[in-house]
Amino acid sequence: PLLKCYESEYHYLFKRLQEESKKADAPTLESYYALPNMARRLLEAFLAFRVPHHTGDLYKQLDEIDHDNAAKTRILRFLHAFSHLDRIGDPEHNPSMLAETPSVLRELFSLIEHSDSAHFKSMTDLAAST
Repeated sequence: PLLKCYESEYHYLFKRLQEESKKADAPTLESYYALPNMARRLLEAFLAFRVPHHTGDLYKQLDEIDHDNAAKTRILRFLHAFSHLDRIGDPEHNPSMLAETPSVLRELFSLIEHSDSAHFKSMTDLAAST
């Protein structure tokens, strides 16, 4: 069903993360652990089309997106802290920050919507139909 319901990984990630962004709290922090990696993949795919000349450099890509700088910094720090870990106990890794997952996801979707409202609406409509 996963392959039949979604045209691409991007479509799946968009729907899944949008659902997660609407949740107030998860039952445990453990349920958030995969979401930063998924969010990074979604953002990388979105930015690959919006800012193709800096593909592979999230900082430079985000710098070229017209959006609130504090929100962009928060998204980037969150993704760097939780999507490139070799082990859970890295010094910069504060597991309590995972509780911010839904709000960071909402900021990510706000960035996508602000950057390309037609795309955001189209993806939101598509996600609602799957």
